[in-house]
Amino acid sequence: MQQSSENQAQILSLSEKLCSHDVTNSLQPPTPRDELLDSLTEDISNLSINQAKQETSSTTPSAENVGSEPPVEAVTSQQHAVENYVSNHSETSDSTQLVSSVVGDTKISEMTQEELESSIMGDDHSTVVTLFNVDIMVKDLKCLRPGQWLNDEIINCYMEMLNTWANKRLLKVHCFSSFFLTMLAGGYRRVKRWTRSKDVFSMDRIIFPVNLNNTHWCLVVINMKAKKIEYYDSLGGRNDKIFKQIRMWLQEESLDKKKEYFDPGDYVDEYPAAVPLQQNSYDCGVFTCKFAEARVNGDEPFSFSQSDMPSFRRRIWQAILKKQLDDS
Repeated sequence: MQQSSENQAQILSLSEKLCSHDVTNSLQPPTPRDELLDSLTEDISNLSINQAKQETSSTTPSAENVGSEPPVEAVTSQQHAVENYVSNHSETSDSTQLVSSVVGDTKISEMTQEELESSIMGDDHSTVVTLFNVDIMVKDLKCLRPGQWLNDEIINCYMEMLNTWANKRLLKVHCFSSFFLTMLAGGYRRVKRWTRSKDVFSMDRIIFPVNLNNTHWCLVVINMKAKKIEYYDSLGGRNDKIFKQIRMWLQEESLDKKKEYFDPGDYVDEYPAAVPLQQNSYDCGVFTCKFAEARVNGDEPFSFSQSDMPSFRRRIWQAILKKQLDDS
């Protein structure tokens, strides 16, 4: 029990350090797209990746490894991922026009780990499946193996699948890409086209996965009906700066799309209680997907924990391969 308390204290301490990075500072002046990408590349190159380069003999982490960098491949591919996503999503995709087979109405038989592993036998850069104009490669699916840190491609693919699932059920919810806040850091004009065909103010909930310097995943939810901005962190961390970022975006979005001033002063910043916590260094992305899925469905208390993460990894993997979410 004493060891568990020490581990939790270390987890919380590392979380605070992660959240101290201002990766969503909207106050910096807008820059051209290529300059923004260069800036992102420079920031990423400055990250310490020595630990990520080391060979790991075991997938069971010690407490001091919580919050460590993802594999070096995930870090060095960030610029390519942003560039690829921007080129394919010059404005927000309307999920109702995407692959209809992504939504299932019946429970899908579960694939075994061996069956899932058979999908990643090829070269790392070979395409396994294409969803939402994005090629999901072997290297991306390898992130879903036990003990691995999820990359942007997997997170964003799952967000789009949730959008399609929600649209079919006429839920007034939208999940953005993890690149949205990254691009917003270059100024509002970098993302103004993303919502050209979507009225975010008509939504009940707006969901943003947050990539903190390629070291940790969290989730932000704007609960429009309850007038709350909610921050979900599986390490129990806080990130007050992101609330300001979201408020400024809402104001600029209203002025641009509705030509009227929006006052977010009535919105409450919230760190919800009873958020399930991870007990390792690598499941933050899986928790983030699970948080998003729960909030797409409503505001009910979370009913999952760390012990559910291995099966949820397999479920994400299977959903991507079959281009269909399990409706259970």
